[in-house]
Amino acid sequence: MDQNPGSPPVCEGLLAVVVEPDTERRDQLRKMLEDQGVLTLAVASVEDGCSRVEKLGPPDLAIGDVARQPDLVNRLCAGGRPAHEQPCPYIVAVIDDRRAAFQAMVNGADDFLLWPDEPDVIASRLRAILRQTTLRAWTDTIRKASMVVSGAQRFDGLFSDVATRLRRVLPIDHFVVARAENGGVRFEVVDMLSNCCSPWNFCLRAPSSEVCPERFEATETGYRICNQVRDQDPRLAREMQSCLCIPLWDDGRMIGSLSLASREPNAFEKIVMPHLGSLAVQVGHAAANIERYEKALNEADRLAVIVREVHHRIKNNLQGVIGLLAGHRDNTPQLAPVLTGAISQLHAVAEVHNLLSHHTREQVNLHELIRAIAQHATALCRHHIDLQLSEDTETLFLEASEAVPFALVANELIQNAVKHGYPDGRRGVIRINLERAGQTRFCVANEGNPPSTAPTPAASGLGLQLVRALLPKSCDFQLSARDGWTLAEVTLRGWGDNF
Repeated sequence: MDQNPGSPPVCEGLLAVVVEPDTERRDQLRKMLEDQGVLTLAVASVEDGCSRVEKLGPPDLAIGDVARQPDLVNRLCAGGRPAHEQPCPYIVAVIDDRRAAFQAMVNGADDFLLWPDEPDVIASRLRAILRQTTLRAWTDTIRKASMVVSGAQRFDGLFSDVATRLRRVLPIDHFVVARAENGGVRFEVVDMLSNCCSPWNFCLRAPSSEVCPERFEATETGYRICNQVRDQDPRLAREMQSCLCIPLWDDGRMIGSLSLASREPNAFEKIVMPHLGSLAVQVGHAAANIERYEKALNEADRLAVIVREVHHRIKNNLQGVIGLLAGHRDNTPQLAPVLTGAISQLHAVAEVHNLLSHHTREQVNLHELIRAIAQHATALCRHHIDLQLSEDTETLFLEASEAVPFALVANELIQNAVKHGYPDGRRGVIRINLERAGQTRFCVANEGNPPSTAPTPAASGLGLQLVRALLPKSCDFQLSARDGWTLAEVTLRGWGDNF
């Protein structure tokens, strides 16, 4: 086959779709393409083509009567994909009259074939078209890699689509990104040896002594082509007859290598290196982005561990203070009411730090916080605590900055109900509710002494003044009587799964 200098060779991985109702013309085009090593799907209609393309994937080359079927390519390539993910095939119109060429170009054709024409002329035109198709396929592969780089955070299956696309223009069986890691080498492998519809992605690690010693060595040409894979791990070397390694760089620092391996001998030629060099740049950017992301993630994890340890120590220190105050309360009965209030407040604060010490994010689960405060109140009072937390509140969270004030508010409302709900000394019920009925509502109620009037900030006791002072601006507080119950309600406006 004739080959222009600088033009990559046509690969058997290219897929051409011929849409032609005329049987003789369709068969001739199919044979000419197959003679030049191109996988060809020849169909009589666009409908037939669409059903077949869904299984084979989008075509690299589409040949048909584009002048009369302007939507031919869109229908063949869309396949339910978003517009930015649709491939850009090379489009060739088959025309009977040169005057139809203009309309074909308006409808999106890149080239045209005049039919009938001499078979040798058509074959030569097809060779030129296939060279342009190959260049288009390379461009699409590099575009796909560029899209991958933009959001890369981890390697898991990252290059599967790129490797699959690359196989259309190169006979590759392994697409491997290798990086030095902890005295060894970590390989991210896209394996296309299996007969599955999609490649197999896996990660493996090997000691440096079992890895090709030249994998990370820079060369004058910027790449290395070998007739074997010299890594000792059989998952990398088995059946491979040729290998191409390209170092990956980031700001002048080598961060790894891109390796392509094939079961075919002499599968890689210098002529494709400009395209592979561009691809390696994109892969290098992705590897560098992932490396930075992983370092940031590790640093964030380290800091999170330190923060959780600080919360744990604060909780332990507060529990120590609670123990001291409890001892003074037992030894000095006349101070018991004051010390009990202080103990309950410290316990509420300690519970916030306890919850923060068990979670990686600086948020406190509202459901867990209210349950812990209510359980502590149960141990300190003679009344029955009826705790009702609806299941749909389990995903409500407080930011750490709001958790301590809200914990003190919840504790104060419960303690207020305990102290003032049943002044006649009888045992009663303290009902605690957290529910989401349109808005999130936290309520503490007792069926004892109702308020004679709605208290104002000036007329409120210290407990209710503390509640109003600590409540976030997004919360409303109301004290009321309903059906024989006294209710202290906090409505949390605009609360979703996060505060």
